[in-house]
Amino acid sequence: MKCTACQIDVDGHIKEHYLSEIHGINVKRQIYGMPPATIDEIQADDESRDAERSEIQETDAKYPRRINVNENIKTHAVRCIFCDAEADHAHYKGHGMTDNQIECIKSNTCYVCHEGFVGDECLKMHIVSGKHRNTVASSGSLILEDGRVIVGKGAQKLILDKLGEEDASRSRLVVKNEKQKVNAISLRVSKEEQRISANNKNQLKVSLSMNHQQHFKPDWMQ
Repeated sequence: MKCTACQIDVDGHIKEHYLSEIHGINVKRQIYGMPPATIDEIQADDESRDAERSEIQETDAKYPRRINVNENIKTHAVRCIFCDAEADHAHYKGHGMTDNQIECIKSNTCYVCHEGFVGDECLKMHIVSGKHRNTVASSGSLILEDGRVIVGKGAQKLILDKLGEEDASRSRLVVKNEKQKVNAISLRVSKEEQRISANNKNQLKVSLSMNHQQHFKPDWMQ
């Protein structure tokens, strides 16, 4: 008997042949219209695959970290999208950002319109482009559409100096106001004392004048 898939005689070994690996391979080859393969050809292919596999293993052993070649490259420091400082959660808190807004920034998502970007530089360009801010101060500060002010690094010293001057001016104004309050209270006390003194004098005069008047006396006492 001849196997049509393998094109070989299988007399006396039909069951063993149909269960063999070469018969299964040739059945698949027959389906795709390919000629049958011999045992020698299959063994040669197996040896070739074994050699190729061995070569790959030797290469991997020689260059074990080839896939992780960029593993030791240091990642660049993440910079703040509002200033040039190195950014972290606490830094963005100093800019007045909420936790949700900070998480959006970390995921390169605009915290206003929730548009996503491929990197922090693209997000920074989107934020400072003018779409989500109303005013740019001459010092570099950003006035966002929600009313918050993002202070640029260059403007911080000017603001601190201005705050120092304002604090001194405010202190002088407080002292002046306190003096005015004290003077006003003293004036009211003085006027009240004068009023009380004048009232006492009037009462004394009335009492003295009443002592000099002729009082009514009964006839029997006159």
